[in-house]
Amino acid sequence: LANKVGSTSQTSFVNSGVSPGSYFYLVLARDAAGNTSQPSNIAGATVLADTQAPSTPTGLAATAISESRIDLTWNASTDNVGVTGYNVIRDGIQIGTTAQTSFSNTGLTASTTYAYQVAAFDAAGNPSAPSTPPVNRSTLAAPPPSSNLVAAYAFDEGPGATTTADASGNGFTGTLVNNPTWGTGKYGAGLVFNATDDGNDANDPRVVIGRTVNVPGLPFTFSAWVNPASFTDWRAILSKRDTASSSNRRFDVGLAASSGRVYVATGATTRTFVYGAPINTWTHIAVVAEATGTKLYVNGVLRETLAAITLGANSNANTVIGGTGEGAGGDNDPFKGSLDDLRLYSRAQTAAEITTDMNTPVTAAPPAQTLPLVASQMGVSPTPPAPPVLRVFPNPFRSGTRIEARGGQDVIVFDVTGRKVRRWRSPSTLSVDWEGTDGEGRRLPAGIYFVKSGRHIVRAVLLR
Repeated sequence: LANKVGSTSQTSFVNSGVSPGSYFYLVLARDAAGNTSQPSNIAGATVLADTQAPSTPTGLAATAISESRIDLTWNASTDNVGVTGYNVIRDGIQIGTTAQTSFSNTGLTASTTYAYQVAAFDAAGNPSAPSTPPVNRSTLAAPPPSSNLVAAYAFDEGPGATTTADASGNGFTGTLVNNPTWGTGKYGAGLVFNATDDGNDANDPRVVIGRTVNVPGLPFTFSAWVNPASFTDWRAILSKRDTASSSNRRFDVGLAASSGRVYVATGATTRTFVYGAPINTWTHIAVVAEATGTKLYVNGVLRETLAAITLGANSNANTVIGGTGEGAGGDNDPFKGSLDDLRLYSRAQTAAEITTDMNTPVTAAPPAQTLPLVASQMGVSPTPPAPPVLRVFPNPFRSGTRIEARGGQDVIVFDVTGRKVRRWRSPSTLSVDWEGTDGEGRRLPAGIYFVKSGRHIVRAVLLR
């Protein structure tokens, strides 16, 4: 019984994909009307079994991409019939199969060494010997835990000082305006704001931080030791705003007039807690603003949870301690009393972390982070930058971070392979919010990136 295996308009035919064995063929011709000729003579052929294995892959290379990923590449094998694919072997166990000469091994453990081999196979299932010797590669170390501390102020400078240092290392130095005075704080010195309450908001003391400090979005945590003297007026503790509207404000945290109740206001939403801070008493307050709600901690204890806030739209608004960012001619809501150990985080702190901060004075800024080893690979000197020539904050980050550079150099972001993933043309100064995307707006994977401006490099860790 003959089986039709194909048709052709040519005088030749290839019958492929057949199993080993003996086969017999005959051919019939057919015209346009469908008339067929008598069968041709019978011709036979025998297909031999493929028992020859492909050659062993060579040139296996392993590259650590992140703390959880290693990429493999190798040279193609050859075979008498054809190579179908490759088995990827890790620590003696097959972990995957691919038809390509590359493979990405994900889901690995940070700072762990793995041994890789590759073996080729053909359509008959003949495997080559695994590549030798095994190639060992270690994943990158996991990034250090991030505090996501945006800014922190100890207010320990003392008499004669006209600025107060940002202990976060991000360089957001505060400038004393209208003579806040140095007094006794909760820990060491503190800053005293003697508001006049005369209705002339232009003459009240404040600390101006400027426009670049920001929280990229929710969540964030604000905390401070407060010792209010009166509630004759609204008492802004930390404010980022140019006017009270949501389009010109990011947020205010303060104490309400008359009652001293803690509030968070953004122009779009206002949340006023029932709790009111006592006069002439040091009290630690912490506000944790999340997408699910807004929490108030008093002396380390959760007192109240209100609905979530919506941040105002102006991430570049003026930022002030002890009043609003409106400044002269605006509604200042001047603080009256003393402040100490103010902190701002771009994440939600836990109750335990808030208690730790409450019991721990703000300390001096850590040394700036540099990366001399990678610098040499990018054609620049490994000399560390002098902040704040180039800053990335918060760092590490998830949803977004702020990049600031000065000096007129373009800002370029590299991945760990040295590939350029983002670039900004820089004027004399640059301040941009980077959301962890490439130049075409595509989300980049979690990992380590290097932000370069001129001779300066900052290591940035993107979390997802």
